[in-house]
Amino acid sequence: MKEQMLTILTLLFSLISFSQAENKALIKGQLTGTIIAATTKKPIEGVTVSWLLKDGGKTGATASDAGGKFSITIPGSGSYTLRMTAVGFKEQTVSLNASIEGYDLGEVALQTGTGMLTEVIIKTDKPLIEQKADRLVYNAEKDLSTLGGTAADVLRNVPMLSVDGNGNVQLRGSSNIRVLVNNKPSSIIAVSVADALRQLPADVVKAVEVITSPGAKYDAEGTAGIINLITKKNMLQGITGSVLIVPGNVSTIGNAGLNLRRPNYGLSFSAGINQFYNTGKAYLERLNLADNSVFIQDGRTRNRSGFVSPRLGFDVTLNEHHSISGGVAYTPSHNTVRNNQTVTRKIPGLLENVTALNLLSRSTDIGYDANFEYLRTFKDPQKELSVLALYSITDSDNEANQDEFGSGKEVVYQQRNLNRSQNREATFQVDFTQPLKNKTLLEMGAKSILRKASSDVSYRDIYPPSGVERTAENLFSYNQDVWAGYLSYGFKLWDKVQVKAGARYERTSIFADYKTKDYSFSTGYDNLIPSLNAAYTFKQRHTIRIAFTQRLQRPQLYFLNPYREVVAPQIIRQGNPALNAELADLYEIGYGTYGASFSFNASAYARITDNAITSAISLENDTTYVRFFNIAKNKTVGGSVSSSLKPWKTVGVNANANVYYAKLQGDGVSNSGWMYSFFTGLTIELGKGWFYSFTGSFNSRRVSLQGRTASFYYHNTTLRKDIWNKRGTIGINLANPLMKGTRYRNELATATFQQVEDRIDYTRGVRLSFSYRFGSLQGAKAPRKPKKSINNDDALRS
Repeated sequence: MKEQMLTILTLLFSLISFSQAENKALIKGQLTGTIIAATTKKPIEGVTVSWLLKDGGKTGATASDAGGKFSITIPGSGSYTLRMTAVGFKEQTVSLNASIEGYDLGEVALQTGTGMLTEVIIKTDKPLIEQKADRLVYNAEKDLSTLGGTAADVLRNVPMLSVDGNGNVQLRGSSNIRVLVNNKPSSIIAVSVADALRQLPADVVKAVEVITSPGAKYDAEGTAGIINLITKKNMLQGITGSVLIVPGNVSTIGNAGLNLRRPNYGLSFSAGINQFYNTGKAYLERLNLADNSVFIQDGRTRNRSGFVSPRLGFDVTLNEHHSISGGVAYTPSHNTVRNNQTVTRKIPGLLENVTALNLLSRSTDIGYDANFEYLRTFKDPQKELSVLALYSITDSDNEANQDEFGSGKEVVYQQRNLNRSQNREATFQVDFTQPLKNKTLLEMGAKSILRKASSDVSYRDIYPPSGVERTAENLFSYNQDVWAGYLSYGFKLWDKVQVKAGARYERTSIFADYKTKDYSFSTGYDNLIPSLNAAYTFKQRHTIRIAFTQRLQRPQLYFLNPYREVVAPQIIRQGNPALNAELADLYEIGYGTYGASFSFNASAYARITDNAITSAISLENDTTYVRFFNIAKNKTVGGSVSSSLKPWKTVGVNANANVYYAKLQGDGVSNSGWMYSFFTGLTIELGKGWFYSFTGSFNSRRVSLQGRTASFYYHNTTLRKDIWNKRGTIGINLANPLMKGTRYRNELATATFQQVEDRIDYTRGVRLSFSYRFGSLQGAKAPRKPKKSINNDDALRS
């Protein structure tokens, strides 16, 4: 293993030492250039470059990329005026004569602006939904419907995604996805993606990137793709801050942030507190086909959960070409669920047995993480070297207690179950980008992820009438090390088609120790993951793209622990430490376009998964066992469409739909069916600072290998007003006002039993919202921060 890693690193640093002078060859029909800051000589991203053909009266606009570069397709020869504007810089105007053969401006330096800005208003023609070469971008800051909500509410509005009432996310019908925040993992995501999304307020989400065909630089984990949440950042000098308070009957959210920005450094601190309250009803009925006995559970549930999330970050520019940044985070959370149920057992020819059951489930998770990043830039703005490190720890205590009462309300049975687990993770990553001749780009990198997960379970069965007590203990540890290297090459074909091809090699080494049974084993596997993305843009605003990649899904600790865990009365879950990783092929073709008042995106896709990890449910001695095996093959084909439209200046409409057909096969069992989901949203600017929005979504039934899940839907309405010169907002949000609760129904059918589970969550809620932004802003823009970051996409879950 060490020799393999040394080979990867030797190749990487040999390539780093290789560089070539920038090629300034002209491209036919193009105006090109690089925009830099006059003081720091660093490239500026996001500069608006608008142009005017004086003789023909034609106009257009574009924006500079992360390397400060811009490119404009000119309609013909003539006299042009270029206007370059950016917040914190003086406007720059350039006049020139260009021929159809093209013109390269070289470097254009913008001077820093002066004076104080009491208010900064940035207006953009950026559409709500953008289709880029390798991802779909949902600009959440333009969506008013999620006022006072969480990131889970934002994701409900994003094309191709669906979110159920518990915050569980699926991408095109698959839950095998990776969720990142600003291209980084979070310690709480390693515990629960649903909890992490509820922890992040919607107000801080700037955009959501849905990466359905990740390139070679991304970890291969996640067979469906990657979701990257981009949060809002302040890049102006001065001291600024914000406060958000959202009281409600189903949740209460508070969030505050403070930012200090100076020319060569920046500090940021934020803290949030989220509390959630939920009640509902649950009903389960199971028929044993062997003896026609019936088992019924019927009762009410109460859920209380909360999160606290203080975070501290910094960035420092050491000199013109060297900068560092980092941060620390502390993310404690708790969750308590109480169930009061009636349990009925019906056996033909015998009397019914009815007992009462009280269930108490408590969990506490504490996460710590620290990250550090170093960025080395060069005279060529596209040439970069970055070194990154991340260390995170998540400690979890999960307690599950059961008390069963007889007809005389005496305690006849008790169960006490405590699981203490820990996930530790250290990550190191090196990335290098080298521009080559003819405007091509070479990217390469190496990465190691070292993980240690452990679980310590104590279990007690108590029978008070007889005094009998049985105890058990389970000790299980699981180490997973991933060593990776990647290489990708970006180039143009026929000056019109952007292509990025790459490959990623990953070596996974595993050691599992089941200490309770004195059993251990080690294994490993190698994966070479190809990727190809190609995009053809014509008439500036129309893009056709095709993509192919492979993805894998490593089994998480949840699926691996062989301990028989009692998760509910007569329901036992048991992991399988011998599970292998899934491997999926992804194919996609898409089209996107946008105009001043609309955007439209459509895509067709296919996902073929072999060796899929699947839960197999069986009935043994009137007890349901849930086990996991590599027994399924999943074939999914479908299409998705999304659009946004502004028919009038004050009215915005957006909608998206996803339709797909899935066929599942495994171990003599098969199931298939068509599934779909759609979403629609309406936003109206009422005048005098008032805004109104409405959103609604519907998800059809879902099929699984042994059954199906019923459909569900949501709707929300929001009224908001800007106050105090747009520094503050007040508003009210009604969640599901036209229905008392959301119903979920699961049906299972096997050779030995049939089961129906109904659950109702009372999701109708009212949220008030108040937000305020404060601080003194100055015109100079901050130094460019490192744009690279660690992308751990495969954290273990306990």
